[in-house]
Amino acid sequence: MPQEMLRRLVLVCASSCLLSVSVGCMPVQPRATYSVLSNQNVDLVGLDLEAHLGERVVGSSTAYLIRGIFPLGRPRLESALYSALVQYDADLLTDVEIRHEGFWALVVGWETVTVEGNAVNTQEIAKAKKER
Repeated sequence: MPQEMLRRLVLVCASSCLLSVSVGCMPVQPRATYSVLSNQNVDLVGLDLEAHLGERVVGSSTAYLIRGIFPLGRPRLESALYSALVQYDADLLTDVEIRHEGFWALVVGWETVTVEGNAVNTQEIAKAKKER
């Protein structure tokens, strides 16, 4: 009888370990929204942003994890914002949405910060305003 109980205990422990290693997790984070977001000081006085909206751009920053615990870096909001701005040569985004997502399964995972918004180049708007 003791061998049978030991065998069952080993089977339960092995099943638990296998289940904990094979199941992943995807945290659901609420989205943050902002009217205007930039990584520099921008003079908005007298500028009509709505008339000069650029295309909708998306930027992201990703970091990887080992076993969901040991990060190999952190996703950076500044990097995600910069990658969105350079797509349109913009200096600010309007109607911005920021998302934080992550996933891990088995022994690896990732975390990502994504920034999405309408690109605006205020320097071009100011230049066009002066030419009028």
